[in-house]
Amino acid sequence: MTLDSLAEVLSNACTLNKADVYAVLKAFSEQLPWYLQNGFIIALDNFGRLRLSVCSRGQIKATDVSTADIIKARVLFNPSIEIKRALIDTSYRIV
Repeated sequence: MTLDSLAEVLSNACTLNKADVYAVLKAFSEQLPWYLQNGFIIALDNFGRLRLSVCSRGQIKATDVSTADIIKARVLFNPSIEIKRALIDTSYRIV
């Protein structure tokens, strides 16, 4: 699903037009990196939470750990309870 198609689907489910929904989603995607880089957890009510996580090389002493040990960063998504419950009843098939 693309940003454009998502904007259309969401505009049909609310009072905003497609252009307004698209603008909000675009602004959200542009602002999200800054908030994650600055340690914020993005809590989106019934959707879930987004947060930054890093992988690093291990060190023997905690005092030896530095930012130079970071290998990669990734965004973790923890779905809301509502989404988890909805996925329980999901059926799967090979396509």
